[in-house]
Amino acid sequence: MPIGREERRKLPGLPFQYEYGGGEDYYVRECYEEYYPLVEQFVLTQESCLTVTGTPDIGTSVFYAYCFEEFCKAHRDEWIVVAVSYDKNEEATQFAVYEDGVETTRVSHADEDTLLTVLRGLQHQLD
Repeated sequence: MPIGREERRKLPGLPFQYEYGGGEDYYVRECYEEYYPLVEQFVLTQESCLTVTGTPDIGTSVFYAYCFEEFCKAHRDEWIVVAVSYDKNEEATQFAVYEDGVETTRVSHADEDTLLTVLRGLQHQLD
C-alpha cells in the first residue's frame, strides 16, 4: 500500500549490483521528486557519471531506477544512456546501453575492456 502520494511503477530491467528483492514493482518516494533534479542538473552540467551510495536497503537501487526513467523521458532523443553495475572491487560486472529510451545492448558478464570497447564504438557513432 502506498504511503502518502507514493506512486507504484514497474521496475525497469537495469543492471544492478545486487538483485532487487522487492519484486517487479517499486514505489516512488516523495523525496525522489526533490532529489532527481539535483542528479539531472549534475549530469547535464558536468556531463559526467554520478554515483549514489548508501547503506544497504535504504533504496539506492530504486532511486537509480527512478532517475533512469525520468532522465530517459526528459532527454529521450538527446542522450545515449549507459547503465553499468560494479562489484565491490569497482570492476564492471554488467552493463546495458539505451538509445532513445530503448535497450540496444546488454552485456551480462562484462569487464572493463568490453565496456571500453562499447563506449569507443558509441563515441565513433556520435562523431
